[in-house]
Amino acid sequence: MPTSRWHLVALLGIGLCAPTVVPAQQTPSASPPEARWNRWIERLSKQLDLTTQQQEQLRTLLRQRWEEQQRLRERFRQQLKELLTPQQWEKLQELRREHREKLRERVRQRRLEKRSPRPEGPPYQ
Repeated sequence: MPTSRWHLVALLGIGLCAPTVVPAQQTPSASPPEARWNRWIERLSKQLDLTTQQQEQLRTLLRQRWEEQQRLRERFRQQLKELLTPQQWEKLQELRREHREKLRERVRQRRLEKRSPRPEGPPYQ
C-alpha cells in the first residue's frame, strides 16, 4: 500500500479514535458527558419551553447516541488494529497521543487567553 494511503488510514484512525474536544482528562471510554448534555438541555428548555418529560426523553436519546458511538469507536479500533501491523498500530497510538496533547495545549491556551485582561483602547496605538 502506498505511503499516502497509510497516512490516510492513520488520519482516519486519529479522527475517529480521538475524542472530541472535551476536558483534558476525558477519553472516549470515559463516562458520558452528562454535564454538557445538562447545559444543552437547560438552554433548549428555556428556548423551546420543553416539558420535564421532553427533557428526560432528550437525555435518554443523548445517552443512547453516546453509547452507540462508543460501540462504533471500539469496533473501528478493533478492525483497524487487525488491519495494521503491530509496528503500525504503535505508530498510530503515538500519533494519537501527540494529537491529544496538541488539543490539550490549544484548550489550555484558549483558557489563558480568556483569563488575561484585554488592553483598553484601539489595538494599534
